[in-house]
Amino acid sequence: MMRSVVQKHPQARLLLIGDGQDRDALTESIRKNELQSVVSMLGQRSDITQLLHIADLFVFPSLTEGFPLAVLEAMAAAKPMVAFRLPSFRGCVVEGQSGTMVPLGDADAFTRATLELLENPGRMLDMGRAAHDVATRYTQRATSEAIERIYASLVPRSNGHPFVPAAAGATQR
Repeated sequence: MMRSVVQKHPQARLLLIGDGQDRDALTESIRKNELQSVVSMLGQRSDITQLLHIADLFVFPSLTEGFPLAVLEAMAAAKPMVAFRLPSFRGCVVEGQSGTMVPLGDADAFTRATLELLENPGRMLDMGRAAHDVATRYTQRATSEAIERIYASLVPRSNGHPFVPAAAGATQR
């Protein structure tokens, strides 16, 4: 993908964050495609938030993913995204609004989607805003409130009054 990107956008840079069993193969591919000057393999990092803030676009080429925490972090940073259409993204990525999803394993579609976004900064900005709006549903507070609503719906009402959770630190007798 990156060879096609730098042909049309010579200023583009790719930061690969994370580490794993494919590191050697990725290093060899970068060397073979002469992309050492535009691709940086950063390994495991603790400054993901800062790195996301310098990025224009979040590309997520994973073919498998459980809960998409990295995707949600990028969305919270208002980054537009290109990723393969994985089942775990249902509910958090709104196709064409908060992210561009392509068929699983279709590298050409992934490259086309990346180029389309890079060539349309206004669309990237709109998609980043939409991504941020979706990500707010996954904050710790939003999740806690949703769980609280579930519990409240399951607890029988007494004297016609709905269940009201106790204030933090309060005791009930």
